[in-house]
Amino acid sequence: MLQKMAMNDPHVEALRYRVKHAEDVDYSKAKPLEHEEAGFQIRIENGRAEITMKSHHATAQTARDEVEPFLRAWELTSALRSRPGELEFAYENANIIDRMPNPGATIYAETARITIVGAEVKLRVGRTNYPEPPGGLLRDAAVDLMFERYARYRAGGATLADAAYFCLTVLEMTASGRSGAVNHYSVAATVFDNLGRLTGSKGGKDARKGKAAHAEFTALKRTWLEEAMKVLIRRAAELAGAPSISHPQITMSDLPPLA
Repeated sequence: MLQKMAMNDPHVEALRYRVKHAEDVDYSKAKPLEHEEAGFQIRIENGRAEITMKSHHATAQTARDEVEPFLRAWELTSALRSRPGELEFAYENANIIDRMPNPGATIYAETARITIVGAEVKLRVGRTNYPEPPGGLLRDAAVDLMFERYARYRAGGATLADAAYFCLTVLEMTASGRSGAVNHYSVAATVFDNLGRLTGSKGGKDARKGKAAHAEFTALKRTWLEEAMKVLIRRAAELAGAPSISHPQITMSDLPPLA
């Protein structure tokens, strides 16, 4: 291990992350992926992501502050396209150089100890490509609230009615009501109305309201609610990433049929 030395002009040259994923996913044969942003370049290969910084940062933390919103958005898009846990990034270390070194000085490499514990699985789904990077998305507080509840539902920790209605109320809360959410997020009122109606009138033993305990979700309605959640979470992330852009309205035709 190289000894850490005081630096005259520290510069973060690169950040390294471990690619995490569900135990039944296998990226061992995935092709390397390269992507470039304004302030950094990313290369993913063999379960590791190396991020070469183009912008200047004197500390690993400020470099991470620039990079990680993009990585968190990448995790989000991967989860919405496939499922939560399909792709995640765990920080490992940073290479920091001195741009005005004293004689004999060396590069400082942070170290991290990572322990991976997991049960053996018999079946793995091989991926030949890593998920594509996000385009113009960002995770703000509303997106994180909705995504956390969606992920909890997918893991069996929340009911469908609870998760879908929670997403609806988050959007209404951030836009001062349903009519405000219709305009702010450019979503047809019929989408929100159907979301509210279904989560209040159906659900069976997992119903949100007592009056809905007698009516189970049909397969079509369950699929519709799941897809509606994903579409609305993505729209909120699109708006967080590009608030000044006019986004096309989400209508019922953008979702699966209800009947």
